[in-house]
Amino acid sequence: LKLINALGINIDIDLIYGEINIYEDMFNNVINGDVLLTDSNNLFNTLNMHGNEFISISFNTPGLKRYQKVFRIYKVSDYSLRGTSNAKFKIHFCSEEFLLNQQYYISKSFRETRLSDVVKIISRNYLRIPVSKLTDQDIEESTVLLNPEKNPLIVPNMKPFEAINWISAFALSRADQSPGVFFFETING
Repeated sequence: LKLINALGINIDIDLIYGEINIYEDMFNNVINGDVLLTDSNNLFNTLNMHGNEFISISFNTPGLKRYQKVFRIYKVSDYSLRGTSNAKFKIHFCSEEFLLNQQYYISKSFRETRLSDVVKIISRNYLRIPVSKLTDQDIEESTVLLNPEKNPLIVPNMKPFEAINWISAFALSRADQSPGVFFFETING
């Protein structure tokens, strides 16, 4: 477990964390989490955290390959001072795509393509998700083919995840024509 400050300096926090939580679910587009730290070296003030920090997490779980990912720190909360030199605080982190999602709006018309292709375009061009993290096999091809004369898809000034979730509501599975398509991140991608 390492903090990476805005200057790129790695600070090992393996010995001062008390709890780590990583959350992934189908209704949240990205992985997020928090780390509870107990600090007696004034790390909180030394870091001078201002929103350009990262946290690198690496761990093993039985039966699975080693998990390693760098997350973006977006908030520090629950700061409390115990005694004169022992501080306790929580660092909240999320995948980089969440912050990229907050920076862009999409107003675009999509024609002659499948809804699944629109999701690929949004995820790669706006959220900058690399093909290695989101392969073509990870996105189930939808049956709905947009027709430029009858039904072009117009995304009306939405954030990327908002647009993807909206598009997912129209998508039907190619395998069994069922609705219920979700776009979410797991520890595998």
